[in-house]
Amino acid sequence: MTGDHQPTLGLNLDEPDDGKSTKRRAARASGTKRSRPAAPEGRVVRVMPDVVGIDKEFDYLVPEGTDVQVGDVVRIRLAGRQIGGWVTAIDVEPIPGVVLSSVTKVSGRGPTVDLLELSAWAAWRWAGRRPHLLRTASPTATVPALPAPSPDAPPAPNVPEYQRVALDLDRAVLRLAPGVDRYPLLRAAVAQPSGVAGGRTLVLCPSVDEARSLGRRLRRDGVATAILAGEAGAAG
Repeated sequence: MTGDHQPTLGLNLDEPDDGKSTKRRAARASGTKRSRPAAPEGRVVRVMPDVVGIDKEFDYLVPEGTDVQVGDVVRIRLAGRQIGGWVTAIDVEPIPGVVLSSVTKVSGRGPTVDLLELSAWAAWRWAGRRPHLLRTASPTATVPALPAPSPDAPPAPNVPEYQRVALDLDRAVLRLAPGVDRYPLLRAAVAQPSGVAGGRTLVLCPSVDEARSLGRRLRRDGVATAILAGEAGAAG
């Protein structure tokens, strides 16, 4: 080809340098490296959202000094919505380069670690959704913290011999006359050692009023008692 024009190869070799390429080359020559994202400030927890259609867990930040445990019920923001969720793991390793959002609120205690693991297995075994199971395993009322262990309860009151014999049996049926105070028998039953490690006494009452009355009397005597009364199962 003749003339003063040179063929254009499409490599832009003759275009002026805008300065960016020079800076990159200088950085490589001097050994300068790009700075890594700063470590997240706070503890990183993994949360299962309380959304049936989402079968995935997400990482969130919890500010330092916030009391959080596995199973706690929390509030988070997800896809622009404020929803609830459960903490399934704490102090997890975050995904590099991902900016984490913070937990909005730690509402209170929720399912135990054993129940969390059981919910995962049950959801897999019966092709269900974990939020359905975790809702059932969570308290119906907010539990900010578990109470401190109660002091030793006073000795159980004396009960008739036939009641003591019945309590020593594996199975027994006692008939009490109408209007008889059942509390002495209940206290004696609660004081009985359980055959299962960590076992508790379950008391079923024919009426809500009686359940609340007996529960309050147990609490006054220093016996740790949970009162569940009514169809909604409101914790008392």
